[in-house]
Amino acid sequence: MTPNEASEKMDAFLDSFSEDRDRQEDEPVKYNTDNVKLHNPEASGSGDIKKIDLDGDDIAGHELIEEQTEEGDYIIKGLTTRVNYKNEFFNVTVMGGEKMAYAKVEDVGDLELGKELMADIQDRYMEHFREY
Repeated sequence: MTPNEASEKMDAFLDSFSEDRDRQEDEPVKYNTDNVKLHNPEASGSGDIKKIDLDGDDIAGHELIEEQTEEGDYIIKGLTTRVNYKNEFFNVTVMGGEKMAYAKVEDVGDLELGKELMADIQDRYMEHFREY
């Protein structure tokens, strides 16, 4: 996957969430993206992953991300974003690679609510990241 494809997939995943804070209560709403992890497939050891903390939503267009992905050295490996679901806030992390991927929902106070949100995240993840 090229850096541009990785950025576009992450943006599409984020764009699948509503940003309308006056939406229906059962629809997850994205608030902001806290950090992005980049991966350099050519590097080994500690130089292969770089974490960038940022605030905002436009991953592909963010200057810190563009600096790292323009030359093709780094691709986006994952991100963490804040989501409001049924008036509860959660941190959602998605990570992906060629062989393994995962999604994580944190700050779960109500287990059933966390499970509902996780099912939603899994559906979005499969829609935007799975390659056949």
